[in-house]
Amino acid sequence: MRRFTAVQRGGFGKPQECDDGKQILKTIVERLLQEDKAKLLKIIRNLNAKYEYSHLAQFLLAEVIPRFDHDEFLKDFEDKDKSAVQELKKVLEGTLIYEDRHYNRTDRFLMTSHFIDHIAA
Repeated sequence: MRRFTAVQRGGFGKPQECDDGKQILKTIVERLLQEDKAKLLKIIRNLNAKYEYSHLAQFLLAEVIPRFDHDEFLKDFEDKDKSAVQELKKVLEGTLIYEDRHYNRTDRFLMTSHFIDHIAA
C-alpha cells in the first residue's frame, strides 16, 4: 500500500495520453531499477510469458537493457539463497525463451500474410 500511495502522490492517477503513458513507464522503471533490479527482471520475465503482455515486457526490456550494469544486477541477486550468477542467468534465459516464441509467432503471421497477398495478386 505504501508504494501505491507514493505512485498516487507522483501524479500517476491522472488520465494520460499514450506518449505520457510511455513517459510514466520510464519513470516507474527508473524507480524500480533503483529499488530492486532482481524483482524487475522477474516481473519482465513473467509478463513476457503471456502473449497479451509481451508488448509491455518488450518495452520494459528496451528501457532496462541500455542501463544494464551486470555488477549491480548481480549484487541485487546475491541477497537470495542461490548463487547470484546462476539466478540471473536463469531469469534472463527464461526471458529469452519467451521472446523467441513471440518472434516466431510474429514471423509465422508475417509469412502467412505474404502468402495471402501472393494468392490474392
